[in-house]
Amino acid sequence: MKRILLILLLSMATMAQAQQLNIFPDNQYGAQFDKYLNRKKAVFHTSMRPYLQADVERVISIDSAVGVKDYDWAFAHRRVGRALFSDHLIKLDSGIWQLYLDPVIDIDIGRDRAAGINTYTATKGAAFSGNIGKKFSFYTAYYENQARFPGYLGTWINNNTVIPGQGRPKPFKIGGWDYGYANGYVSYTPTRYLNVQAGHGKNFIGDGYRSLLLSDNAFNYPYLKLTANIWRIKYSIMLAQFQDIRSVTGPNQVYGKKNSVMHYFDIIPHKRLAIGLFESVVWENSDSASGAYRGFDVNYLNPLIFFRPVEFTLGSPDNVIIGINLKYNFIKNQVLYGQVVLDEFLLKEVRAGDGWWANKQGFQLGFKSFDVFGIKNLNFQTEYNWVRPYTYTHFKQIQNYAHFNQPLAHPLGANFSESVSFLRYKNNRWWFQAELMFATFGTDSVGTNYGGDVYKPYQTYNSEYGNRVGQGIKNNLTYFDLTAAYIINPTYGLRLEAGITTRRQKIQNAADVNTTWIHFGLKTWIPAKYYDF
Repeated sequence: MKRILLILLLSMATMAQAQQLNIFPDNQYGAQFDKYLNRKKAVFHTSMRPYLQADVERVISIDSAVGVKDYDWAFAHRRVGRALFSDHLIKLDSGIWQLYLDPVIDIDIGRDRAAGINTYTATKGAAFSGNIGKKFSFYTAYYENQARFPGYLGTWINNNTVIPGQGRPKPFKIGGWDYGYANGYVSYTPTRYLNVQAGHGKNFIGDGYRSLLLSDNAFNYPYLKLTANIWRIKYSIMLAQFQDIRSVTGPNQVYGKKNSVMHYFDIIPHKRLAIGLFESVVWENSDSASGAYRGFDVNYLNPLIFFRPVEFTLGSPDNVIIGINLKYNFIKNQVLYGQVVLDEFLLKEVRAGDGWWANKQGFQLGFKSFDVFGIKNLNFQTEYNWVRPYTYTHFKQIQNYAHFNQPLAHPLGANFSESVSFLRYKNNRWWFQAELMFATFGTDSVGTNYGGDVYKPYQTYNSEYGNRVGQGIKNNLTYFDLTAAYIINPTYGLRLEAGITTRRQKIQNAADVNTTWIHFGLKTWIPAKYYDF
């Protein structure tokens, strides 16, 4: 009888591991799996994020990767203790289905010493998730926020009317903002070879910290994603709808909408090498000139096409972007990765080297090293990003490669070069990260378009030739951040965290913008925020 009970318990545990939930899209949380998924023997498609828990579990146990020892206190073995220190806040498990309820918290106070202002964040909410059988999972979260940001972010928010990656706010008290945030998805895996997700959230393509193809920089959007995983091939098709909150359409004056289809084909022909091919097309939902409703173009629903030939055949004015992602494991625990993005180009103009405005390209080159100097969980990452002026733009503002007042790729848009590096260390419940970023980018004066703002139509370019990265008003940016955290509960990321950020922006013929921001708080896992721009 005991043996039968043991077998039943083991089968229930196995069923619980077959979760179709995503690995949480927090950079700190996701970094814990990087070392294991990038091993050449793993043969794992690391460039398509977020990852499925079930896929990760085939490589490494999530508990093993997180590697947090439980407390030895007797209190921690009671249900209340587990909810606070090691498990979900509330968990119901029938063996066939599981339901989880967790808090969402970001209580942070600080001071921007350079600007002479106090800062705060007060985020409160909840996340509800679960599994029904082995094939179906769901996740939904909602939280409200009140915040006051350091000086440079406050200026950026005033200019762009959105919180970076978190939607539109309304003013709150003196210098503060009030805003809500919701995201969620359902995930269904009818066979091991196919996953279907529908949600309101973000996706990321690439092996780097940044992506020049599709990043999680902008706000959430509705999407439907089908992903096939066969042999060493992973192929994803995503249908999405983005919004341009700078334009309104129709009699009800709603935000302008644009549709998109994206294809990403990733193959691992050798255990050391991964090659990914990307293409996307963006078109407006309603014609901005005539107001005619266009909707979803069935010509782009064919899953096995290249968009550019179809676009040319249709005489289409739509915005097509293509790219490639590469990763190479050249020695143990050392990974090279990179991307190339192509918006438009003519080979003869590229060869001429005259800086033709329509040669719109960019590239990324990066390096990761795990267990540096033989120290377990000491990881290093560095990457360089370079994007020419006018990349991601379109002759119609609404068809640019952007959403909710932010680029869909790099937060700096275009016309920039950037170097960003990280040193991360984790020891049981302690976690440390140092980030150093240098960037050079060009901005516009009144009435000019030097190609950095992806919202300006490209036909307003300043010069047909002689365009170079960093043109316009030159900005040199240095950003340094040091963060330390003590993880109280690794399941939903409850932790005490403290950080210091210094930012120095030198602007040609203008006063420097300096920030020294010290802050500390109590937090849980929240989707990645990008304030390093």
